Amino acid sequence: MGQCLPGDLVRFSSDFEWLSANVSKLLQKFRGQYVLVRDGDVVLANKDFDKLLEDALKQDIDPAFAVIEKITDQNVMVLM
Repeated sequence: MGQCLPGDLVRFSSDFEWLSANVSKLLQKFRGQYVLVRDGDVVLANKDFDKLLEDALKQDIDPAFAVIEKITDQNVMVLM
């Protein structure tokens, strides 16, 4: 996978802030699923974490530089 550039960190931070601000809305549609957020939008969702990673790689998305979270009623934790 690629090297982390400053823009990647800005995107990650922005996407994580978006996810945190929208968790209530995301719970309605994605409860119990892992979501991958890019540019303030859910790009992928799946109940199976490994399948989500596989789908990300198929779309040339490096999971190391993406916000991936499981949407639950519990507090949000950063997975990647």
